[in-house]
Amino acid sequence: MKFRYLGIMLLLLISISCLGEFLSYNENGDVVVTVVAVVGNEPILSLELDEIVRTSGMEIPKDSLKMFKVYGSLLSEMIKEKIVLQAARTESLDLDMEIIEKEFSARWDSFLIRFGGVKALAETLANEGLTITEFKRQFKEQISNGIIKQTYIQKKLGFIEVSDKDVKEFFNDYQDSLPQMPEQFLLGVILISSLSDSTRWEIALKKTLEPMRQIKAGIDFSEVATEYSEDDVSRTSGGNIGSFSLQDLPESFKETVKKMKAGQFSDAVIGQRGYHIIKLLNRGENTVELAHIFLKLPDAESAAIFVANAVYDSAISGVEFSTLVKNHSDDSVSAQKGGELGWVSAEVFPNEILSFVDSAGVGAVIPPLLQPEGVAIYRIADIKESHSLKLEEDMDVIREFARQWKFNQKLDRIINNLKENIYVEIKDNRFKPYIK
Repeated sequence: MKFRYLGIMLLLLISISCLGEFLSYNENGDVVVTVVAVVGNEPILSLELDEIVRTSGMEIPKDSLKMFKVYGSLLSEMIKEKIVLQAARTESLDLDMEIIEKEFSARWDSFLIRFGGVKALAETLANEGLTITEFKRQFKEQISNGIIKQTYIQKKLGFIEVSDKDVKEFFNDYQDSLPQMPEQFLLGVILISSLSDSTRWEIALKKTLEPMRQIKAGIDFSEVATEYSEDDVSRTSGGNIGSFSLQDLPESFKETVKKMKAGQFSDAVIGQRGYHIIKLLNRGENTVELAHIFLKLPDAESAAIFVANAVYDSAISGVEFSTLVKNHSDDSVSAQKGGELGWVSAEVFPNEILSFVDSAGVGAVIPPLLQPEGVAIYRIADIKESHSLKLEEDMDVIREFARQWKFNQKLDRIINNLKENIYVEIKDNRFKPYIK
């Protein structure tokens, strides 16, 4: 199936466990793509709608009428977004390409982590006749469209002012329908992201310390190599890499081996891809037989994880969190406030992290988490229990609800005016009763 929404199909296929429950899949799991609506000259496919439903986190009702109500409400929002995008394209908007590139980089890295890496993505795309280059283009286009819409809306609406009086009136009118305030954490963070090449080499050198300690303690070289060496080929043979002419060895190896006697091992020797601990097994007339323990130069992500684990160990050992922030965090904004991020909803954390926090309580330091920006170590400085919203205690939260309500009212008026000039047709009659 070769069409412009292949990226959406790919995202959906990797995450759906019960395909038959979605609009574009029959009970056998076969893809049946239909056009559910047209906005201007652009179709909205059932596959797009499936992806929106999936990412919304909504549970799909078994009852067909209720299911179409859920789909219809989301389709209504998709139509509004398409209308705004088409209106935005007709205007001359100054877009900051640097912002688009930064947003793309952050989301692309996050996507690759979720998917399992570049190789896994490339293999799946190849099966569908698509290259990573083309998929990246589609991905970047989606991001660009999102920024175009945001720029257009900001231009038309500007900043929505909400007075204290507006907040109170909004709360009095809608307090019964406002959601429960979820449990919240006051977070501190240490972000490990940008590591220099010299730091990565320092990490590789540190990895040689434990195998070197064991060899010096008399543990057999081959046993240590089997456990610690990162050369997958030689580690299965106790680190043995064979016989070489001295002249064929890298210069650093050559100078080291010249000074060694059979049975001796070297200090860490730097190579092109990491450090080697070399053992001279035998010396011939013009040849040497060698074994090694190889500790490779870590890639940027592995290096960040290594540093984050060391920082985490320091934090749980009692080193002041603010001191670790000052010495290690790459988030300059939060670092200026001792790492403080502010209050964050518990809803953004995985269940296993919530279980950890529940048992550890205030002051808990969460083990390193891989994030789009790097590797983060969070500390729970305080906890607010879940509660019903109260005007005095949650004024800022209610203000944002009021601002969003006022924003939606104004945006709906703009969209209704745009509908007079942009063609909209609902192709699937099952959704018509639920389109606003």
